[in-house]
Amino acid sequence: MLHLDETNNSTKLQEFNNFFVQDPSVLKIIYNTVPYNDSVKFITDYYNIGPPTAHSIESFDFHLIPGLNNIVVSVSCKCKYDESGNDKQGNNINMMGQTGTPKRALLSSAFGVSLQIIIDGNKLIQQQALANTIMAFNYNIVYKPTDSLVTV
Repeated sequence: MLHLDETNNSTKLQEFNNFFVQDPSVLKIIYNTVPYNDSVKFITDYYNIGPPTAHSIESFDFHLIPGLNNIVVSVSCKCKYDESGNDKQGNNINMMGQTGTPKRALLSSAFGVSLQIIIDGNKLIQQQALANTIMAFNYNIVYKPTDSLVTV
């Protein structure tokens, strides 16, 4: 998700999608208890619908599952959402059609996030790259601040 926090690079969306296994029978994506079978739909929805975000990692842990050679990655992080009304391209609904310098993000209070990723260790070792290796992705918001304008 940190990969998508940057808004100035139009290739980020495609790069992030390439990390996921493209076989729907293998890939499992869950975002706040909503399952997705299509990584392209999930990434596109998350990127286009959601406001700009800023993630900061609090803890990171990973374990190899013997016999399966899968890697389980657990991440705890905080996520702040832009409450200024800007989208990821810097457009604001109140200033459509106007040009000028992009406004600074007005970040919300931090949301608590729990993220679990299962990576195909065999592909990772063979390819020496992350392309097509994420088999499962579980992103849950575990803490919602009461003073934020954003509802997730």
